[in-house]
Amino acid sequence: MNLLIIAKQKLTLDLIEQLNEHHLDFENVQAVILDAKNTEEDNFEIEEENTLYYKHKEISVTDFTNIALDTIDYVLWAGSSSEFNWVKDLIANSCLIIDLNGSFAKIRDIPVVVPSVNDESLIDIRNQNIVSLADPCVSALALTLAPMLEETIEHIFVSSMISQNYFGSEQVVEFASQNAQLLNGLGIDDEDRLAFDIKPYDFKTKQGDLQKAIYLESAKVMPSLVDKILFHTITVPVFYGLSQKVTVQSSNTLDPEYISLRWQETDAISFAKNDTISTAQNINDEDNLLAISDLRTSNEQQLSFWVTADEQKYLTAFLGVKLLGLVVSGAY
Repeated sequence: MNLLIIAKQKLTLDLIEQLNEHHLDFENVQAVILDAKNTEEDNFEIEEENTLYYKHKEISVTDFTNIALDTIDYVLWAGSSSEFNWVKDLIANSCLIIDLNGSFAKIRDIPVVVPSVNDESLIDIRNQNIVSLADPCVSALALTLAPMLEETIEHIFVSSMISQNYFGSEQVVEFASQNAQLLNGLGIDDEDRLAFDIKPYDFKTKQGDLQKAIYLESAKVMPSLVDKILFHTITVPVFYGLSQKVTVQSSNTLDPEYISLRWQETDAISFAKNDTISTAQNINDEDNLLAISDLRTSNEQQLSFWVTADEQKYLTAFLGVKLLGLVVSGAY
């Protein structure tokens, strides 16, 4: 059983960390590092002195052209449109692809899955040999709403605060550069400004229509609730992390004690009813969990709460490896 990772350096390292903690056992792991020779992030380059290991076995870091595709069983994919032609070759060799960045989520017959929320959708993986992990905004919301899926929900209001890392390492580098310029008294073009600025997500930017993607993926993950959800997406001037303020309104009584108990019973979720856990606190916590806090009830039919998570380490790497485990186990 062999695995191929196709991702940028930082995500590759996060994926390997999660793989080493998971019960999965691959005979061979290879990695194609998309930005191995072109990154300023962490001043890290994967060379001989930085050998990567999976459960004490060395990981082969190579170019895609050097991969014997007929030996690959599973692929953790976080490529871009410039690598889409690779996907055709992988599918032609019967590889099962876990799409970590939603590149193929909008295709009608490709399932979008949040592990432990809609695992049953994995039955459709054989349509195209691809399953997409939901966008971090969708995954965070789905995990928190899971105890309420059987309730008669009327409205769900979600304000998602997304960091610069949400848009990739290049934007993180640009954000850092702009911060340095402004702190040194140098001006920048307001139209392209990232630093010291808060604004609603602009669907016209190069990242595409995020709002549309979020709704499309929500319809696949939470079909019974998607018409009840109103998303507000806001870009904030921080490097890493995702935060959401969620308010749920129901036509029936909502039981906060039952809901909070279900959260506490869920793998890799932490709950602090009366505290407010900031994004920085969560990211710096060694446990790196999805944190739900500040649970409030204004009446028996409405509650609100605050959610924070590391959008890459938890909502992409942790959930991605968990999804891989479901695919390998054949749980669908």
